[in-house]
Parts: sequence; structure tokens; C-alpha cells
Amino acid sequence: MPGPARNKDLIHLIRFDFDAVHGWEFRIPTWFPRSLPTQFFSRAKYGSMEAAYDAAKAARDQLFAEEELPLQLGWQPVNARNTSGLTGVRFVISSGKGRTPAGRTAWCAAWSDEKRQIKRRFSLLQHGFEGGLQQAIAFRMQKTQLAPSPEELAALRANAIQRLMDYFPPTVVAELLGQELSNSDPQ
Repeated sequence: MPGPARNKDLIHLIRFDFDAVHGWEFRIPTWFPRSLPTQFFSRAKYGSMEAAYDAAKAARDQLFAEEELPLQLGWQPVNARNTSGLTGVRFVISSGKGRTPAGRTAWCAAWSDEKRQIKRRFSLLQHGFEGGLQQAIAFRMQKTQLAPSPEELAALRANAIQRLMDYFPPTVVAELLGQELSNSDPQ
């Protein structure tokens, strides 16, 4: 397939190869400061899929350069698709019966390569609350080279603690969070 060589080159670009529609679409992200329509670059207009891709990529790069914004934000507002606030890292609570609360809770890091989505879970039982968070962030950073700020980490922790409190009784939450302290104490 002609066109992008790396995953970063695909950010905000979607390939269309249907019966009558061939080309590349540049989609403006929802967090962009201005509301703009998507732009379609057809194979018919540009002569080839590679030329259409190059035009879409050039339009995207020019728009982001004008706004002085990065192509991708590591931190995004919490919304229905992003419950933690840190893209690709979320706190999950499984519904497995007969398992301890710590065995049912985990930090999950996700990353997409060109073919599939890769997910790794870091359970509270095995890593503790803070250790699981750090492992998930490290996995995500290894794949994307995006590092969260201290404010982003604080918001991520607070959101996960709130979810724990919504799901489990206070004594269980204290035990889950206290488990981290007892595992890290040298005593």
C-alpha cells in the first residue's frame, strides 16, 4: 500500500477504499480550538492514492503548524471515550465473581499499531495501585513517546480512586490503597 510509513503519519488521516470512493480524509479532532469541516482528498483529483495521501498530510501539517499545536495530545479531557483523562490508560474493574476486589481491579494500557490494538493489564493484586499505574504509563510511553505531566498523573489517580469508591465499600477501598503502602514499606 503506498502512503504512510509509520503510525504517527496516520494521525487524523483515514483511508477510504470503497466502490466509488477512493482517497484520504483529514478529520479535525474534537479538541481542536476551531470548528472546521473534514477535508477529503480523492484519488481521482490527485491522480493516485499516494498523491492524495501526501496532499491530506500536507493540509494537516499546515493547519497544526498555523495553530502551533502538536498532532496528538497525551492528555485529553475526560469524556465518554476517555474515562481517565490520559489517552490509552484507564482503570478497569472486572465483574468476575469469587475473586478478591484487588484481583478484579487493574490499570489497563492500550496502544494501536497499524493492524491491531494491544492491551496490557496491570492488576492491583500483583502491582498495587501506584505500581500498576506506573507500569501502565510506562507501557503507553514506550509505545507512543508521550509522557504525562504531574497534574495529569494527579487527575488520573483521583479519577481512579473515585471509581473505586463508587464501586466498592470504603473499607475495601482503604484496603486496596493501603495494600500499596504495605507492599512498598521496607519494614
